[in-house]
Amino acid sequence: MSAQNQVTAYQDTGLYPSAIASLHSPQLLQPEPFFGGQVTTEIFSQVAAHIQPTPNSPDTDVVQNVLQRELTLIEMQNADPESAWETAQLQIQRELSH
Repeated sequence: MSAQNQVTAYQDTGLYPSAIASLHSPQLLQPEPFFGGQVTTEIFSQVAAHIQPTPNSPDTDVVQNVLQRELTLIEMQNADPESAWETAQLQIQRELSH
């Protein structure tokens, strides 16, 4: 999405833009009644401009999939969080040792 499209998406749905070029758009700098008229996007834009990309490795998907599966079991089947964490660690070690 272009920076302008991201600004439009923010105005329509509240989806905060990821394109750095959109962060300086005057359309983002509007007071927000929910926050007492503050221009929260000024603060968010300042912070977003300094966020470093998250590194990914070939193992990222393995770890993410296992953790997501265990979190889903906690949420949907009321699994024990401690047990789910232990299971996730063991499964990740198994999958990454291949």
